[in-house]
Amino acid sequence: LDGHKYVPDDVDLIALLADVLWDSDQQSLALNHLQNGVKTNPSNVAILARLGRYLFETGERDAARFHLARAEAISPRDPELIKSRTIIANILSSE
Repeated sequence: LDGHKYVPDDVDLIALLADVLWDSDQQSLALNHLQNGVKTNPSNVAILARLGRYLFETGERDAARFHLARAEAISPRDPELIKSRTIIANILSSE
């Protein structure tokens, strides 16, 4: 899990690490890594969308909307953004 220290700007590594941490119930660490990823890669739609989705899942919906809107403005057809929208739609439909 220390790979990000050696390649801190690698968005694939950031995304993978965030997913592993999220799935291991370490949500705050996952969010920290994604937020750092956005700082170093502010136009990366995959990182923005994943951060938006995870923020939405933690109930931080205003922050989620902000990041998802940024991703949407850059590339509305990005696969990670589409995946995030689908997951959020499923959450909303089950509420």
